[in-house]
Amino acid sequence: MVTLSRLDTEFKAIVTDKDLFQKLLESGRKLAEGDQPKLDFPGSIVMANLAAEAGQTDDVIKFYRLALKLRPELAGLIVEELGQHLLQADRYDEAVKTYQEAIKDAALSDQKPNLLFRLSQALEFSGKTDEALQAIDEARNLLGNNSSPMLDFQEAWILYHAKRWDDAEKRFEGVIAKYPQATEIVKRCRFSLSNLFVQKGDMQKGEKILEDVLANEPDDPSVNNDLGYLYADQGKNLEQAEKMIRKAITAEPENAAYQDSMGWVLFKLGKYDEALKFLQMAVAKPSGTDGTIFEHLATARRNWDRPRSRLNRGARPSTTPARTFSLNRSSSNASPKSSRPTTLPLRRPSRNSPCSNQSQFDDIDFCDDAACTDRLSVEPTHAAGSVNMAGHSHWANISIKKGRIDKKRSKLFGKLSRAIIVAAQHGGADTAMNLALRYAIDKARKASMPKDNIERAIKRGCGESTGEQFEEVVYEGYGPGGVAVLCDILTENRNRTAGEIRKIFEVHGGNLGSSNCVAWMFERKGLFLIPAKHANEDTLFELAIDAGADDVKSQGEQFEVTCPIDAFQRVSEAFEKNQIATDVAELARIAANTVELDADTGRKMLKLLDALEDQDDVQSVTANFNIPDEVMAEVAAEM
Repeated sequence: MVTLSRLDTEFKAIVTDKDLFQKLLESGRKLAEGDQPKLDFPGSIVMANLAAEAGQTDDVIKFYRLALKLRPELAGLIVEELGQHLLQADRYDEAVKTYQEAIKDAALSDQKPNLLFRLSQALEFSGKTDEALQAIDEARNLLGNNSSPMLDFQEAWILYHAKRWDDAEKRFEGVIAKYPQATEIVKRCRFSLSNLFVQKGDMQKGEKILEDVLANEPDDPSVNNDLGYLYADQGKNLEQAEKMIRKAITAEPENAAYQDSMGWVLFKLGKYDEALKFLQMAVAKPSGTDGTIFEHLATARRNWDRPRSRLNRGARPSTTPARTFSLNRSSSNASPKSSRPTTLPLRRPSRNSPCSNQSQFDDIDFCDDAACTDRLSVEPTHAAGSVNMAGHSHWANISIKKGRIDKKRSKLFGKLSRAIIVAAQHGGADTAMNLALRYAIDKARKASMPKDNIERAIKRGCGESTGEQFEEVVYEGYGPGGVAVLCDILTENRNRTAGEIRKIFEVHGGNLGSSNCVAWMFERKGLFLIPAKHANEDTLFELAIDAGADDVKSQGEQFEVTCPIDAFQRVSEAFEKNQIATDVAELARIAANTVELDADTGRKMLKLLDALEDQDDVQSVTANFNIPDEVMAEVAAEM
């Protein structure tokens, strides 16, 4: 029997040695294989922790399941951890089933209230409000007179997330009245009530609650941050808000939400350069994955860039962009499945905030980095299966892709064929009426796909020949350095593809996220990249705008032209008619902001994109980042 328990005391040293880290993780995987694994219980726990540190969620779950098999008498503790990681992996049904099975285990009867509490959280994350409330009632009945404030708080919190505002308000107020001695729970309730009133549009009540809390705890960083943010978001008391948020940052300088608050109030004050600095720091943090942070950065970047855009010359930066309000900003109080909410983008609460779903039984926090475990997004270039990046990296990226097309032509044709099949399935064979099909055929022709292949794909899409049916899926996630990634998929087996895509993300230091965790940040547009040597700026500008383009930008060696989707064909025909050559003419997702990567992180990011592109079902990959030109040149040379 091989044991790795000795590694526990050297854990910190291990995780800082990347080579050793990966070797140990791979060894653990091998030892855990087979019907009679060679890994013992302590080793499985250590390997689960190593895998968690590496962000390898599937491995974490695998090692915990092994631990559960080896020591069933410790099921209560193991199930807690296993359930948490299942939730973080968006495997909600499995988490619910895991807790339900443990609850039925007679040997765990003394832990049943705790397990019911956890089950209520899993059901809440699954959107099963009534069942979650029922689990709380069962736990309360088992505890009898010993019912805890945390159970009552969880009940209120479930109602809050179900947007049953009046019921939630009564429950929060009931907890405050019933448990005045439970100071932390009372504070959580007050935060939640403040957030609730903001949701209902009563800003004054929301402010008043936080002001009362601040009067009693003037140095509390989370209160200073949240009230300062509330002021900033309404454009009031901005100088006071800046001081309050700076106090929070002084207490917790690495808190991503506090950095975001600082960036937002500085933006409202018109201090754009400093605002961008803080917002970019927030996005770069592993915990800075909240949709509102990206929205802030996009808004700040858009206003900062506005005078540089040809179409926006003379426009004044707006200090009050339209947006929804967000409170409780210390970290995510949303569930792991939460995508960007439509009304109140909930934020990750700090340890003092009202929404860290922490049990009264232990210190495990179910809100830990799961809401989007997941960070940005890029889309098809001149051929299916290609990668599109942002900013100056477009140009270098195109050079790399041109050098690789011949190497991957057979795989490329397969992807192009799928795109044509699906377009024909949805819109018929008439390209005059089916823009998607026309676009897919144009891409196939540019890649020199044989005419017979194109015609066969059209016939198959129209039902004139048999074959597997493809489904369109979009997967979203995050890569190294906080870059968000979006993959457009055409697959005949969704479950198989999901597993393969998740594995690629994990192997390359990323995480597959939940639906819409990054897609909302991008706008579908037509995109053209034109070599500067092939066009005069003024002529290009007039021609593009007349054809329906909405922006023309100079990017050094190229011009970037964007247009609404419905103007894509007109702009394309205008360029063709005037003999203006394009390196890229595509329907793309355009992001409002980019993530700057250093050389090392840039290489890792490119490896992730390359691996995703190599996956047969991936049609295109979208990612929003910039990396040094010299790195792009090195990669081009290697390929």
